[in-house]
Amino acid sequence: MQTENKETIEIEGKKYIIEDLTDKQRYYLAQIKECQNKSNMFKMQIDQMDMAAKSFTNNLIEDLKEKPEEEKE
Repeated sequence: MQTENKETIEIEGKKYIIEDLTDKQRYYLAQIKECQNKSNMFKMQIDQMDMAAKSFTNNLIEDLKEKPEEEKE
């Protein structure tokens, strides 16, 4: 059996040919990949929210430094 052209995964140092896995094992693998994809997406969203919060914080700080209209006159 040739494994060179077949897709494999490595788990705990052992390679497995994906097409040789059972349906249940391929289902678990698909779930793992989906969880990893969602985790990466959530990390990106957290980064975006962190950047937005920092920007709003900086805007608030700058706005507080400005004198109100009444004090300018």
